Amino acid sequence: MIKTVVFLPDERLLEAAQSMIRERKLTDVSVKAIRTMDAVNEARAAAERGAGLLAACGYQAKLIREYTKLPLVEIRIHTQELGLLLKRARAMARKERPHIGLAVPENLLCDLESMEELFDLRLSVVFLKQTDHISRALRELARLKPDVIMGGEAVCAEARQMGFPSLALDITERSVAAALLETERMAAVARLQTAAGAAEEGAARDALADGGGALEGRVRVSPNGTVLSISRRIEELISRKNEEVVGLPLSGVFPELDAKAAARILRGEQKEYSACAELLGRSWLIRMTPVRYGAQITGANVDFKSVEAAFSRQDGRHFRKSRLIGYEAGALFEDIATEDEAMQRALALARRYAGSDAPVLIYGEEGTEYQMAAEAIHNISLRRGGPFVRVDAKVISEAGKDIRTGLLEALKKAAGGTLFIKDVDRLAPSLQSGLTRLLTADGAARTDAQPLYSPGVRVMASSGICLRNLVRNGFFHEELFYLLHGLTLTIPPLRRRPADLALYFERYLKECAARYHRELTPADGALKALCGLDFNGNHIQLKAFCERLALTADGERVDAAQIRELYEELYPELSGPEPEREAPERIVVYQPPEATELNEVLEKYKGNRGLAAKELGISTTTLWRKMRKYGIEARYVNAEV
Repeated sequence: MIKTVVFLPDERLLEAAQSMIRERKLTDVSVKAIRTMDAVNEARAAAERGAGLLAACGYQAKLIREYTKLPLVEIRIHTQELGLLLKRARAMARKERPHIGLAVPENLLCDLESMEELFDLRLSVVFLKQTDHISRALRELARLKPDVIMGGEAVCAEARQMGFPSLALDITERSVAAALLETERMAAVARLQTAAGAAEEGAARDALADGGGALEGRVRVSPNGTVLSISRRIEELISRKNEEVVGLPLSGVFPELDAKAAARILRGEQKEYSACAELLGRSWLIRMTPVRYGAQITGANVDFKSVEAAFSRQDGRHFRKSRLIGYEAGALFEDIATEDEAMQRALALARRYAGSDAPVLIYGEEGTEYQMAAEAIHNISLRRGGPFVRVDAKVISEAGKDIRTGLLEALKKAAGGTLFIKDVDRLAPSLQSGLTRLLTADGAARTDAQPLYSPGVRVMASSGICLRNLVRNGFFHEELFYLLHGLTLTIPPLRRRPADLALYFERYLKECAARYHRELTPADGALKALCGLDFNGNHIQLKAFCERLALTADGERVDAAQIRELYEELYPELSGPEPEREAPERIVVYQPPEATELNEVLEKYKGNRGLAAKELGISTTTLWRKMRKYGIEARYVNAEV
């Protein structure tokens, strides 16, 4: 049976919905009232408990559909209900052919076709994209001068403040009853599909048993980089015949390959090139090597080998469930645009790392593409069929008594896939030890007193600061450092990538301007002025800067003066020296007494944690945890331990 959970935006209809479920004897259907802000987490929790189908309405349904891939029935206002409400609105307007305005989420309405003709009125509809778009939507409606405005409680309250008669528009028992009927139909269809899928899975498993494992293909390349021939398997992969591609540039047939690396191999400057790529929905390890005749390079061979992981049926169910819940990596290497050589080298290295199952450490400042790089690696790796789970080291390290539980839950959710730990330098010492034991091959660091949970997870982590300095000063587990530091990747910040800074500025400016129905382009000298400024917040700062420009720029051409003036306005502390003041204002920041005491003792011993801990009568581990708690550890990173 398919378990179904119905989410309602308030408790008003809860009892009625439960009564309908009892009357229809729907034993696998439950109902719950939730807040909009909890919609996604509630949906994921329901899926974890075995729910295979959900029902929700309005913005809650929109969020669940956007952030998960769970089957969803959208609860809409019933046609009969809407007709009765329009009849009431017409009576409120007290005029022939009144003008009725609706401000509602798009997925809440039923079909409006023929409603105007049927009730002899004019309808204007403004859809709410987000819950905080009510004021904007009502201003748009107000310009159309409706006689009555219909919407949810918040819409009606604000409409009344603006002087418009209003009528509440919301789901009723009929809407819930229709949604329950639809969930029954979908559950029946899902049961049939499950039965058919089981039969197909059995046939596929039999085929694999007969030898349908990893297949290989080869491409032969001429000294000038054109294709000489491709094997039959490669023809299947790219859906092109050998005679169609012979003589074409290698990079034109296989854009996944690094053209510069291929050229270096053909010139004899590089011994081999390897990377991972996705073709026909599977991951392939690609290896290019030169072909020599004596000392002369006469071409190259490009070999393709399938590296798709062989997962059990149970793992397959887990992966499908994880993807439905939303534990999925969205970025591909093709999504990371760059014209910078250092960034191109970093991405080429990342492609190589995809062929391994070892941990990856990605250095990158806040706002750079470090998470996109991790997602792209996952999406062409051995574990691409598994979940991609993101955790923030700072958040799980501040979980108090549940600190170990937080990491274990993340590991279980990422089983068979990838766990991405953001800001691993902020991981609590106890979690660093646990992660070290997990990453140590075959549980070599296991102890009898500390049972090891090993879910088969690839770990990727990011850090904005050099872990080597933290290890040297006793802030980071040394063994974990060596485990993570094998496959290291550095994402350069935008200030070191002027070509990319200009590229993304033009892209973001165009996107932002389009939202406000404007056309903005950089004038001569604008990009040069932009590249002379420090965007330490990288993409985050640049997007916010372009948003402001799109709203306030004069004319259709953004010149250098406008860019500099806005930068100085938004970031005065970055655009020049601080002006001198006769009597500078002193800013006093409150600190708890314990934090003040820690600061005083650490200052006394110039940051030496051993001496400070001894005076405070606590262990160095406890001292470190307290320093993290009050955010003062960064001041003493380079101090002696």
